[in-house]
Amino acid sequence: MRAERTVESAAFRATSCIDNATPARYADAVRDRLASQSGFGASTLSCDQRGIWTVHLVWNSPAEAAVAGGKSPSAPGAAASMAAIDPASARMRRAPIMLPQTEQPACA
Repeated sequence: MRAERTVESAAFRATSCIDNATPARYADAVRDRLASQSGFGASTLSCDQRGIWTVHLVWNSPAEAAVAGGKSPSAPGAAASMAAIDPASARMRRAPIMLPQTEQPACA
């Protein structure tokens, strides 16, 4: 049986550590830290008009997502990105990917 690809979503408000220059650094830090994790596939980072940040991580399986999630907060290099998250606002969930999206060209 083939393992289900899994998406992990985390939504949070940022602490004062995030300013206009920080989102790209935050995204780079998360991506760089996760890229070496077994089963990591892709990531996105967004921020809505209310200031809610959302990170979506794609994993090859729920087991690989769980293992990486257990390492992430204490991983080397994680302190800066974890400090940007207001813990009281953080919401996380994992779910199987039901309809995989194909890569789309950028809009002109």
